[in-house]
Amino acid sequence: GGFGLFLVGELYKIVVAQEGKKATLAMNIFHKAFPFPEKKYEFNLTHVVLFSLLAAMLSMFHHPAQDTIEQAHQKAAKKAAKREAAKELDKKEKKAKAARGED
Repeated sequence: GGFGLFLVGELYKIVVAQEGKKATLAMNIFHKAFPFPEKKYEFNLTHVVLFSLLAAMLSMFHHPAQDTIEQAHQKAAKKAAKREAAKELDKKEKKAKAARGED
């Protein structure tokens, strides 16, 4: 959590805290999204804990796309099994015909 906040702080420094540069659209948007006093990015242990809890909660969220992907894999596995069973049946039929002398 702390490392993520550190990286956000570095990004903030790159975009907003550039002294002597003219204000850009990205700088204004970033400053409005993260309004720190005197354009100085600071975080403490409370921020680290809250950010870590947010990351943990987001990682526990079950996205519907996961179910869709799982169903697609199951469908593909069923088709492959059905194809394999058909091949085996075809081989057995050919073997039985050969044993009876049919061609």
